[in-house]
Amino acid sequence: MIKASKEVYLVAHSTKATRNSFKRLGGPDLIHAFITDDGIADSDAKAIESIGTKIIIA
Repeated sequence: MIKASKEVYLVAHSTKATRNSFKRLGGPDLIHAFITDDGIADSDAKAIESIGTKIIIA
């Protein structure tokens, strides 16, 4: 499904931002946007954005 999609959004709690379990999906570079809560650490947000993934705080 991910490969067939134009955009991929991942929704998860901020404490899951840097967990390795998401790598089973194919790698963080496949995710266009990460939707999470405002508890995400600045360092985690910067790391995610550095690979080109947009952070959306909901």
